[in-house]
Amino acid sequence: MSLRRKAQLVVVVTLIALVLILYLTLRTLLLYSFTQLETQATKRNVERLLNIVSDDFTQLSSTNADYAFWDDTYSFVETYNANYASQYTDASLLNLGINVMVWLNPQGEKVFEQSVNFDTMRSEPLPRGLEAYLTPDSPLIPPPGNTTGFHGILLLAETPLMVTSKPILTSDKQGPPTGTLIFGRYLDDGYVQHLSNALRDEVKLYRLDDPQLPADYRDAAAGIHDDTVIVTRATDESWVQGYTILRDPYGQPALILRVNMSRDIYAQGRATLSYFFAALVFVGLVFMVMTTLLLEGIVLRPVAYLSQRITHIRNRADPDERIFMEGQDELARLAHAMNGMLDALAKAQQELKIANQELENRVLERTAELMQTNARLEQEIVVREQSQMELVQARDQALEALRLKAQILANISHDARTPLTVIMLRTEMLQKEYHGPLNDRQREMLDSIQLNARQLLIFFNNLLNEAQMKAARLKLKNVPFSPIDLLQNVNAAMCPLAERKGLYLTTEISPDLPPLLRGDPEKLGQILTNLVENAIKFTNQGSVRVRLFKADPQHWALEVTDTGCGIPVEAQSHIFEAFWQVDGSITREVNQGVGLGLSIVRQLATLMGGQTSVRSQIGQGSTFTITLPLFTAEVTPS
Repeated sequence: MSLRRKAQLVVVVTLIALVLILYLTLRTLLLYSFTQLETQATKRNVERLLNIVSDDFTQLSSTNADYAFWDDTYSFVETYNANYASQYTDASLLNLGINVMVWLNPQGEKVFEQSVNFDTMRSEPLPRGLEAYLTPDSPLIPPPGNTTGFHGILLLAETPLMVTSKPILTSDKQGPPTGTLIFGRYLDDGYVQHLSNALRDEVKLYRLDDPQLPADYRDAAAGIHDDTVIVTRATDESWVQGYTILRDPYGQPALILRVNMSRDIYAQGRATLSYFFAALVFVGLVFMVMTTLLLEGIVLRPVAYLSQRITHIRNRADPDERIFMEGQDELARLAHAMNGMLDALAKAQQELKIANQELENRVLERTAELMQTNARLEQEIVVREQSQMELVQARDQALEALRLKAQILANISHDARTPLTVIMLRTEMLQKEYHGPLNDRQREMLDSIQLNARQLLIFFNNLLNEAQMKAARLKLKNVPFSPIDLLQNVNAAMCPLAERKGLYLTTEISPDLPPLLRGDPEKLGQILTNLVENAIKFTNQGSVRVRLFKADPQHWALEVTDTGCGIPVEAQSHIFEAFWQVDGSITREVNQGVGLGLSIVRQLATLMGGQTSVRSQIGQGSTFTITLPLFTAEVTPS
């Protein structure tokens, strides 16, 4: 597609989009504004209707007061003057605009009554529903001292009744009252027509307790919560309705009024919108034509000339051609830039020829150099292959030496355990005086032999485990065992060492510890023995505490706490390394060790799927915690 057609398409699409956006925006705003005006006009009409009803109430109350506050009426109720009553004929009621007139004495008994039908212009009996309100406790009878009386709407069974009552007093409103005067006006079709004529719009009235109440009245009544609320609804493009309610003397909704108005304001808004849209389209078309002509003269024709010249230069492949365009706009600057580019292209072509010649010469030189380099690289590769073979042989020899070392350590530790066990057994027999009684000095010497032999046995066990783990030959058991027995055995073995240094060795067991756990008791005993022995070594005074508790639902924890010298922070990350010691001088001072105990502890704990941690401060002691996944074993009934 050519640039000219693209520009025209952009102008057309932009214009259409602009017209649509403006139309939709203004349509929304205008129709909303006219709808709001229509709603306000409808509410004002409903308010006028309420004012007409209020004026009718006021007129009825005023008429009632004219007759109730009159000396002749006052004496009529006391004496019942027939001449006075004869003036209240059907014509009188029609002239007063009332349907019902009732005189009551102070006891609430009817003294005189008159009722007329406006349609037939003849007398008729009082409505039966009104009789229920003619009682001494009726709200129609004002209490003593009340001269304003009562007015409201009564929902009689026959028809709603606009009613007002006044106490009967003298012309100067003095009492005591001799009774009550009641005036009433039926809210029937005739009254509704009267409202329509006064408002000049159609008015409808329904009782809210009418089972045949139309749905729109019912929905509108549900949205009216107080007397200030007026509901408006547009049923179609031609009519809009306004709804309000009238309440009975007890404050309950009684009647609903509807005013039906033509939608002249809304129709005027739609007409205004149509005129505006037509004007908008006309202005848009004029704008499109003018924009197209301006684009053609200012942009499209120079662009077409520029495109034609560039195509001509490309086809001839002649960088000496030039583009001539006058002006100071972007297209003129583009033409000048293209001329500059053609100058640079001609210069570049000349330089390229020279560079190609130089490049060919340098390629020949580089080719010779590369051939020499390749020969040297081939010789170096042969040397590196020989070195690689020598490294492989050295690695194999180192692995064999490591295997032999592990085997030698395993054999040494295994062979040393047998005589060491015999020494411990013989020492224990001497301690138990199997070969004669002992004195205190002999007991002390035997205790020292037994203690040092036990430490040596622990060392050989660690050495053997280290060798087995290096050779990946250490196997774990998974059998039921008693954790209490395990702790007691370690406690019995370590108590002599603790007592020898004057330390307290205590054991704390969690109360929820099961009788049997499943795991490797031998390796657990070795972990605990190494931790307790290490704690005793580095504690000169105080105590060593062994604690077994449940760390979480899946793990149990072994914790050994001492009051020893503590471990520096910078050393805590190295103490679990094999043959590593915090300080050689300190180690020598406290006995010696080669740094295998904690390394064995971490390796065994890791092998069992556990974790090892330490907390320590210089001069305040250390706490080692081993967390292991030990599961409860079922107790087999005996």
